[in-house]
Amino acid sequence: MPGAGAKGQIRGQRPRVSGVTSRFPPRILAVIALGGVLGSLARFAIAQAFGADRLPILAATLMVNVVGAFAIGFAFPYLQSRNASALLQPFLITGVLGGFTTFSAFAAEVVVTSDGALTMLGYIAITLIAGLLAVPLGVRVFQVTARKP
Repeated sequence: MPGAGAKGQIRGQRPRVSGVTSRFPPRILAVIALGGVLGSLARFAIAQAFGADRLPILAATLMVNVVGAFAIGFAFPYLQSRNASALLQPFLITGVLGGFTTFSAFAAEVVVTSDGALTMLGYIAITLIAGLLAVPLGVRVFQVTARKP
């Protein structure tokens, strides 16, 4: 058929490929992956530094998630205001901070390590409230610090 490419594609159209690579450039995926590795390693290092002998595992995960939420709240408007590289936002927010924060560990700890329903509900409430407050706090800290000359 004239003008047709592989498998009936029209010339000039992006070939259909299953999976994420068809929608995202490989360099975006690479910086997200690199950031995810770095964020995960940072979370692991914190878990080791504040092991069970120094800080209960629930508190360590809570700390990582709240600090990560604050960092996302600060980083997003910061990157937007600086016209940052198209690679920096996916690297830092999706990669580093996505790898650093951990919903899966939070969920597992709720089920596995809680001493009872009250402890479990308290941990869930504290994590959600602190995380939801940390993001706007990060935004506000950015706004205040951005005004300074």
